[in-house]
Amino acid sequence: MLRKKRKIAVIVDNCPAHQKIAGLKAVELVFLPPNTTSNTQPMDHGIILNLKVHYLKRVLLKFIKSIDRDETPNINVLDALHLLSQALNCVTSSTVSNCFGHAGFAQPDPVPPAPEEDDDFDNDNV
Repeated sequence: MLRKKRKIAVIVDNCPAHQKIAGLKAVELVFLPPNTTSNTQPMDHGIILNLKVHYLKRVLLKFIKSIDRDETPNINVLDALHLLSQALNCVTSSTVSNCFGHAGFAQPDPVPPAPEEDDDFDNDNV
């Protein structure tokens, strides 16, 4: 990017883990103002929370089944990915739509269907 004299701006929320990195030449970190994350990120309005609830439910069920079988509860990375995939499939489109609505994103009005042409009417005779 330096050779092409191009610059990149990365917009970052104000999480304490996000810090200015020394030595970046073509990249500028632009930090959002404090307390605006919930206004600018619809995922924070409940989608992530909903996903976490579904994931935690699956983790707890897996642990309970292991304990019932007198096994040591264990979840490896592959198990976690499968559980996460199952949890993601449980997040409904209405949850996503509601969260975006709460963030101020308006859903466009549905386009009315085009009027059907009348087969009995012949345009050539008009």
